[in-house]
Amino acid sequence: MGGRIGMGIMGGPGRPGDASMNEEAAKDATSVTDRNPDRGDGGRDAGREAGRDAEDVRRGREEGLAALRILEATRLADVGAARGAAVADEAATRRRDRGPEPVPDWRPAPSPVPSTGPSIPEQPPATVRMPDVTPGAPTERFSTLDVLMESLETTRRGLELQGIAVTRNLRETETHLSQLRQVLPEALQTQSNLRELASAFEAMRIQQLGALNNAIGEVQSSLAVWRTNADSALTAFESSSRSLVSSQDSILTSIRTEAERELGRLERSVGTHLARMEGAQQELTAWQQGVQAALQSTMIDAHQRLEEAAVGNLRSLGNSLAQISDKLGSVDRERQVVGEQIDTLTQKLDAQNAMVRIWEHRITTVETQSLPSGTFDGRVQTMENEVGRVSDYLLALDRHLNVVDARLDELMASHQQMQRDLRVVAWLMLGAMLVVVAVVLFVLLRA
Repeated sequence: MGGRIGMGIMGGPGRPGDASMNEEAAKDATSVTDRNPDRGDGGRDAGREAGRDAEDVRRGREEGLAALRILEATRLADVGAARGAAVADEAATRRRDRGPEPVPDWRPAPSPVPSTGPSIPEQPPATVRMPDVTPGAPTERFSTLDVLMESLETTRRGLELQGIAVTRNLRETETHLSQLRQVLPEALQTQSNLRELASAFEAMRIQQLGALNNAIGEVQSSLAVWRTNADSALTAFESSSRSLVSSQDSILTSIRTEAERELGRLERSVGTHLARMEGAQQELTAWQQGVQAALQSTMIDAHQRLEEAAVGNLRSLGNSLAQISDKLGSVDRERQVVGEQIDTLTQKLDAQNAMVRIWEHRITTVETQSLPSGTFDGRVQTMENEVGRVSDYLLALDRHLNVVDARLDELMASHQQMQRDLRVVAWLMLGAMLVVVAVVLFVLLRA
């Protein structure tokens, strides 16, 4: 009975509901293909997958219903057998306790139908043929038939109740399946939309990956060009720094040798002047000794000779000072030229450092926007090491320039000290000449 009800409700394996679901799935697949004519095989694949999904749903529903029918039949059989056995045991016990029972009425009572379930057409009462009862026959056979009829009636009622419950469950299942049938086109549409989105995202990913690869190639080419330019700039800087250091060393060597030469010459000239002054003093002493014997003309000649000698000495001393000033001016000019070269080199290095910062910022921007972290870390670290090496070289060059400035300051200090000494010597010589002139005038006036 349960199988008949289930087959009547579900329509069997080839019911119109399954055909309608297949037609709806095919229509959905066709609509997906029609809405996307450019997709070609993708739309046909989506239609085939939608049809396969609908077929899987139908097959799963049929298998579930078949399993449900089998379980219900098994359960009803078990319940009927258990109830029959219980009734038989109870009848046997009652028969043993009460003795023989009267013959019951063989007409079955009408089966109660619950008000909650659907209406089931009532079956006509079963016509049971009354057996012939011979007077005086044993009543044990009638008791056994009574027990069997009661068990069959109980089994029938249980089966009817279970059929009603199964019918209700199957109707609920049909309702759920109709709801699923209504939702299935939307699910298929959603699935096709998701596949379209997946294909669009895949195309976008491929496009972005190509753009990213192009950007990476441009950045790598730019980095290679920048690396080449940086290497050439570093090579030029090293060569210029070597030439600058060699020129500075040669300039300092020439300045040192020239200063030593000038100092030696000045010392010799000062010694010569001192020797001349000593000779002049000796001549003055001799002239003072012979001044009493000499006359006015002799004194005038001696005075003229002294003046000429003093003027010559002052002129030679002025020429020496002028030469030293020229040398110091040339040294200052060379120092200014070296300072200008250092400033130019510093400006170039500042420009290179600014370019390095700009490229570091660009590389950092590219890494943070489109690349995973750590892609250019090795190259950036290498460039940072090279920049650090250049900075160390610049610091060493700066220290060397500081040493050169200190040496120039020492030379300037020694030159200023020499100028002060020469001024003192000149003032002393002028004072000595004034003393000599005063002595001569005093002697002349006394004479």
